[in-house]
Amino acid sequence: MPGLEVGDIAEKIVPLVQFPLLMRTILPGALATAILYPFLPFPPGLFRVLSLKDLEEHGFSLLAVAVLIFVSGALIALLNGQIYELYEGRWGWPSRLLNWSIAKQQSRVNKLQALKKDKESTDSGAETKRSEARNSLLSYPMNREAYYASRPTALGNILAAYEQYPYNRYGMSSVFYFTRIWMQMEKEKKEEIDSSWSIADGFLNLSATAMAGGLLWLAAATLSFFEVIEKVPLGDWLLSALGGLSWLILGYWFYRISLPFHRKNGELFKSIFDLYRDKIWNMTKIKTGEVNAWLAAWRYYQFRMFPVCRACGTEGTPGTRCEKCGTVVSAFR
Repeated sequence: MPGLEVGDIAEKIVPLVQFPLLMRTILPGALATAILYPFLPFPPGLFRVLSLKDLEEHGFSLLAVAVLIFVSGALIALLNGQIYELYEGRWGWPSRLLNWSIAKQQSRVNKLQALKKDKESTDSGAETKRSEARNSLLSYPMNREAYYASRPTALGNILAAYEQYPYNRYGMSSVFYFTRIWMQMEKEKKEEIDSSWSIADGFLNLSATAMAGGLLWLAAATLSFFEVIEKVPLGDWLLSALGGLSWLILGYWFYRISLPFHRKNGELFKSIFDLYRDKIWNMTKIKTGEVNAWLAAWRYYQFRMFPVCRACGTEGTPGTRCEKCGTVVSAFR
């Protein structure tokens, strides 16, 4: 798959920076600051500080840059959920582009399934290609018959594939049960998993930041070309446009780099359900009349409302039969 080589290299480079704050906030904030820096009224040569005198002179500006890094990084981190939804294809996609992209992803799935089933090829690399096709198909959701593309992007299909795993294997809703399992896990294990997940989050945040920066620079270059504004990032509309294209390319590569880490996160997600679902097994042991009992307790402690028999109005215990008329007592009035 294109981009895997870059991702593999990145996976070897980042073991020392697996810190959620650094990956999700500081690095994206630093990138956003670099993108916005030419538009802001900072003094020239701010980062060419060579002496204590220069440091004292530009101290306030450097502090302002540091604040901008943390504020912009925090804002990007807060928007992480919306960034995922955009990259998955849940919102912001015109219907024609959405349908075309899903069809393109489905075409790739069809090719991979054909390659996986190809038993006629006998060359030395045929089995390797079939094995790679099987592994690549794991990045797509699956129904009872075959793999399929449900989202317009590789990332969207990776997430859809591992989010459906708990339901396919155990009949468990991943959205509902994951939070409850997570609350039962050991603190050290949660921190370890979150540190691993932060790498994929960080690269996706960097991608979104670079993409947004590229569009901003291109917009500035266009306005400068039509003489609407004078100030552009690199002093010239053409150079600024090339810079904007560079940001877009960088954003795309950050996205591609993130994909192997998202696949790794998917395996961790599936493992959590495999190994920890017994932690919430008691949720399945709902007692007879428990729903009525909890509702009755809440109404009593909150409003001093006693459960009564609907037939005759006699107070009683939820789930049991009324002593007077034999009707089942309900917590509902």
